[in-house]
Amino acid sequence: MPYDENYSNDANEADQDLLDQLDEDLMRLAELADAEADRLDAQVSAELDAHIQHPTITRPSTKHSLKRPTSKTVNRPLAQVIKLADRRSGRD
Repeated sequence: MPYDENYSNDANEADQDLLDQLDEDLMRLAELADAEADRLDAQVSAELDAHIQHPTITRPSTKHSLKRPTSKTVNRPLAQVIKLADRRSGRD
């Protein structure tokens, strides 16, 4: 089969277009992943702050242990929040 230079150039241009689109899609995906990581970091940080503001959760033996925390961000036990924070920071 004879070599067709026009076909080769068209194929190279199509390949380059696909590579450019793939690069653009991967960059967009990386930005979305960064935004999600930031959101999760903020959520874990808010939960840690909520546990600090409501120490009765961390010390159930106190006389106030039956009080419910008022913050809606305290929705996990402190140990679980610490595990999440360690995992998010790469210390897992």
